[in-house]
Amino acid sequence: MHVLITCSSHDSVSTIAFHLQQLGATVHYCITARDVRNIFGADRLDQYRMIIITPIHWNIGPTQLTLARRFKSHFNGPILGISEIAEGRENLAQGGCTEVVSSDSEACERITAHLETNRKT
Repeated sequence: MHVLITCSSHDSVSTIAFHLQQLGATVHYCITARDVRNIFGADRLDQYRMIIITPIHWNIGPTQLTLARRFKSHFNGPILGISEIAEGRENLAQGGCTEVVSSDSEACERITAHLETNRKT
């Protein structure tokens, strides 16, 4: 199973990535503006089981809200948004994230719950 994470660096999502790897997922990172172009340019979103949106660098171009909207319009699976800031969580929810949480530990709980639910169906 493949999971896409938008983030500012590998280190910024190390806890989540480790958790996903423990669950048997292959983690794909979207960090740079080029990564964003490649993701949407190839229409490859259907290969992912889940998309996770975390804070990204300001110089990427699209904001988290924009990314959430674009993912929502091109992806039918779950989109998990993570932001410690209330305004960020609100933007992610408005953008179309399936779920929005405030911490990595909450994210890991939701990821596990989602993957366990999908295994049973």
